[in-house]
Amino acid sequence: MGATTPLLDGPSSICIGSTTQFLPNTGGSWSSSNTMIATISSTGHVTALDQGNVYFFFTDESTGCISNPSSSITVYPNADIFVSGPTNLCIGYQTILGSSSLGVWTSTRPAIASTTTNGLVSGNAPGKVNFYFTESVTGCRTYLPNDIIKVTNCFDPDFNVTLVNTPVNGSVRTNDEIPAGTTYHHTYYLLSKPAGSNPSLVILPNGNYVFQVINRHV
Repeated sequence: MGATTPLLDGPSSICIGSTTQFLPNTGGSWSSSNTMIATISSTGHVTALDQGNVYFFFTDESTGCISNPSSSITVYPNADIFVSGPTNLCIGYQTILGSSSLGVWTSTRPAIASTTTNGLVSGNAPGKVNFYFTESVTGCRTYLPNDIIKVTNCFDPDFNVTLVNTPVNGSVRTNDEIPAGTTYHHTYYLLSKPAGSNPSLVILPNGNYVFQVINRHV
């Protein structure tokens, strides 16, 4: 009687961290041709660890016979992903995520920082957030390091208080929480204001500002 060939009962191509299954799942032991690529349990459960191709053998406990090699399992590599802009953002500011292949970006905490499918990130609220990339061809997810993007409320709270029609001049560059290399522009996000007030804030490219509250009821 010739050696048997293990039966694959799952996908033949998997992502790093994913699993598949070989049969039989009882009556013997399994071994991997390369445990650096994938391991296999005594029940034939395969776990992918690194990219490459790997196959498996089953040893029958009653006869001691070793099977033919299984069909090959392909483990896809992780996508090559990166942050191509700043990792410290002010609320309302943006950065860009990149990859070497086609796919879709997703935020783990979009209330803090959201992203478009092509990786344009916007800071929405103070906090830390991570992102993952789903590759179009393989369907595999690759994660950036945990909490790689930090969003900070960079505007001084004294922007919320001033006398009626009295301009306040200064420089947002004096705020310690503003990341180095910040580019200043006219877009800003008002966090709060006194009831009945109509604030005006002009931010110049060099970081200087003019702030004024008009028609405030006192």
